[in-house]
Amino acid sequence: MAIESMTQEQLRAAAELAWADRWQIALDMNGDGLVTVSDAWLWLKWFVLAPGDVLLLLLMKHGTSVAIALQMHPQSGLYGFLSALISAAAWLFVASSAIPRRAQ
Repeated sequence: MAIESMTQEQLRAAAELAWADRWQIALDMNGDGLVTVSDAWLWLKWFVLAPGDVLLLLLMKHGTSVAIALQMHPQSGLYGFLSALISAAAWLFVASSAIPRRAQ
């Protein structure tokens, strides 16, 4: 039990650090010293994957036992496939709710 709680605390601490790092945006996203088109792609990726990253980080911070069972950690979850899948669902939900309904 002590090992499991230590693992949960480590995951919470890693998620806290990843949370703080996730919300840092800069003009030079790739750190090469220049602002180029490749930075624009990274800005778009940063914005589009935000819903999935938020949900995964919240799960790692507050639902650590579930995150551990799913073998999640910030290094593998953020900007990954699961984040993209969750973000796509969130953006589709937002887009579908923005479409006006016809009165019948």
